[in-house]
Amino acid sequence: MKISTVRQLFGNRNFALFSVGNVLSLTGNWIQLVAVSWLIWELTNSTVWLGIVAASQFVPIFLVGPLGGVLADRLDRRRLILFSNGGGLFCALALFAIYSTGHLNVVIICIIRALQAAFQSLGQPARLAVVPRLVPSAQQTAAIAIGNISLHTARLLGPILSGVVVAVSGIGLAMLVNALSFVVFISCIAAIRLPELARKAPRSPDRRTGAFGEAIEGMACLGRNKAILMTVVLAAVMVLFARPIMFMLPAYVDMVFAEGMAGLSILISMSAAGSIAGGLSMARTRHSSGLMKVVLLSSLAIAAAATAFALVREYWVAGAFLVALGFMNVVFSVSSQSLVQHAVDEDTRGRVMSSWFMLNRGGPALGTFFFGILADLIGLSWPIILGSGVVLITVLLCLLYRRRVLEKANIRPAT
Repeated sequence: MKISTVRQLFGNRNFALFSVGNVLSLTGNWIQLVAVSWLIWELTNSTVWLGIVAASQFVPIFLVGPLGGVLADRLDRRRLILFSNGGGLFCALALFAIYSTGHLNVVIICIIRALQAAFQSLGQPARLAVVPRLVPSAQQTAAIAIGNISLHTARLLGPILSGVVVAVSGIGLAMLVNALSFVVFISCIAAIRLPELARKAPRSPDRRTGAFGEAIEGMACLGRNKAILMTVVLAAVMVLFARPIMFMLPAYVDMVFAEGMAGLSILISMSAAGSIAGGLSMARTRHSSGLMKVVLLSSLAIAAAATAFALVREYWVAGAFLVALGFMNVVFSVSSQSLVQHAVDEDTRGRVMSSWFMLNRGGPALGTFFFGILADLIGLSWPIILGSGVVLITVLLCLLYRRRVLEKANIRPAT
């Protein structure tokens, strides 16, 4: 990424506040997530339970997500973000309090995870819709890439810090650190002075359709453009059949590599290092042209890296493939989200990004549930290999579809 691009983005006070608060909050989330994921594995030693805990987020995401999108298009987006993160703070404190009393079990973890997912679903569409309005249009792809870099910087630092925190003071401190990270993010958002379009003045609901109809309209927007529809189909396949790998890592680390929580932290951090590199490479992109080709090629690379990871039995070799997987996941994520962001109108942006969030958060939760069941029946590697096969077939079908569309329009495919 060019230094001048970084200076321009972080010279924007609002974007700088948002980004700093975001990365600190996400780091706290990862500190808790890694610690609790290992706790779940220690309590159950079951891939099925790993899947169930992940799937506990699925229902609230798909129930609350559409409402979050409608509210993001109706209400002050900053206040919506503040409210949802206040709910996240409550959940983090509740988890810490219950753990401190010695009554925490896997069922309670599922309930709190579901509640956290509900609050996040309420605020994440506003969070996604705000970012493109903080920067000029020409910097949107770079801003989205910075957001992905923030996410994966947290994935790099969070697991490492989680291992240190748990080793020094136990899992309870990891939960408390997450709660404090919510306080930091809330403070940063409260200090932002958003432009009118980003703040989004309240508007009246459409009485002809109601909130449900408006949510459906946001989903329908994703299917009106053939390139965007192809992107959404690929993203759906990716989150269902490739992303669950990361949720199954606790089982892999213990059963395949015979490592403990430190081994889990290292593998997640290696994946995050690749993700940061992918984000930096995509931050150079200034235009949306050619992004569909990037989406298709990165999908193929993800399928190859996931298959390789499933076949190896050497810890550090597997880590190397996770670096590659992390890199290509972010390339796919930034390019696909950029295509969607460039294609939507401001009036429907909140609802469209709600649908995008539901896909990217709910999909892996559902996919992990089935991965966990299959892993219990046929072993850890086969679900990953089969999932990679589904990704490969989908990419080939999309390539054929893309060629037919271009041929009908008498356009030669880009090389």
